[in-house]
Amino acid sequence: MSGGKRRRNQRKFRRILVRYGSPRPRHKAFAIQISQGGFFLSTNEFVYARDSSIVIEITGPEETWVVTGIVRHAVKVHPSMARFAKPGMGIEMTQAPPACREYLASL
Repeated sequence: MSGGKRRRNQRKFRRILVRYGSPRPRHKAFAIQISQGGFFLSTNEFVYARDSSIVIEITGPEETWVVTGIVRHAVKVHPSMARFAKPGMGIEMTQAPPACREYLASL
């Protein structure tokens, strides 16, 4: 089965700045490959282990949302190899306001 067939929501290749962390958002990263159910946090700064619960702060055009998510995929890459392998975390949002999900779907 190819990776594209497992997806529940279509991904959009956008890039938005977010803050993330546990128990509170304190690191900055770019959310890319965004869907209504989650996104990929492109970062090599601080990568949480798979199945970790994290908090993400997403700033939209008119408001800021704090959502919770679970790390479903995590890749830490040596800085010299970052051009060849994408470092970061695949995040599944577990709790997010409907307005936040609509904003992500509209990007």
